[in-house]
Amino acid sequence: MQIEPHYFCKHSGRRKHFAFFRWLFVLLAIVLSATVHAALTVTDSRGNTVMLEAPAQRIITLSPHAAELVFAAGAGANLVAVSEHSDTPPAVKTLPIIGNANALDLERIIALKPSLIVLPSYLSVKQQQSLRARNIALYIADAPTPEAIADDIEALGVLSGHEVAARVYAQRYRAQLKGIAAVRSDAGAPVSVFYQLWESPLYTIGGDSLINRAITHCGGRSIFSTLIAPAPVVLREAVIAARPQVIIMGASEQDFTRWKNSWQRWPQIPAVRHQVFIRVDPDLLHRPGPRFIEGMATLCEALRQDRTRSR
Repeated sequence: MQIEPHYFCKHSGRRKHFAFFRWLFVLLAIVLSATVHAALTVTDSRGNTVMLEAPAQRIITLSPHAAELVFAAGAGANLVAVSEHSDTPPAVKTLPIIGNANALDLERIIALKPSLIVLPSYLSVKQQQSLRARNIALYIADAPTPEAIADDIEALGVLSGHEVAARVYAQRYRAQLKGIAAVRSDAGAPVSVFYQLWESPLYTIGGDSLINRAITHCGGRSIFSTLIAPAPVVLREAVIAARPQVIIMGASEQDFTRWKNSWQRWPQIPAVRHQVFIRVDPDLLHRPGPRFIEGMATLCEALRQDRTRSR
């Protein structure tokens, strides 16, 4: 059989191409493998580095707002247990309850084998140490600003393998936050505000609180913004002396009526004299979660209306 002279050149070239593509395939496989197994690293609300070797498939939340954040990040299906009073979205009501921030069922938590626990900053150091000692990754979700809530959503999306869905939600949240500026109070002196958290003792919010930052964003000024504590107890006489223009209450409908009636004895307070009382759903403004933006919208609109009435 006669073999043409160019045969060896042709097939030698093919072998070189095959070798090239084989090495290219190996290189791509190595890169993809490194990408898949690369550690997922984020920073939580308190500046702690949180790292996972793989996306968290089993998540436990230790506060109602933490459960809301996990769902907002697109990882609701990864949630295996929640804390008491978790009620939003409705799907969380079907999940096991492992206690609250003051009393956790540690044995049950361990039995559920979570790869990530999302918790509030007020969980005791002792409880946090107990969980860390069992090599469970902890993410503290306690946004210090309205903008930081979107950061929590994105971070939980990274840790749970739902980065794209979380980013979409976070971008929508940020857009809503910018939109609130359109209904915030007009330029001028801020509206003086007393924010009531509870009746007896009389709790309010301090300057270092997420709610105070929302009030400032909406064109208001808390009369106790100089207090450092996030939720200090104050004297009623101090409120009377400060003469707030608006009294905002984070309260249920029933508490709102009762608390409002208790202020009627002091008509020298402008807010009482003009009956400027505003109720905000505490589940919105008292939870640093995705629905905080709804509470802010209510707050900003109320202060805008008060500014309009006073003209």
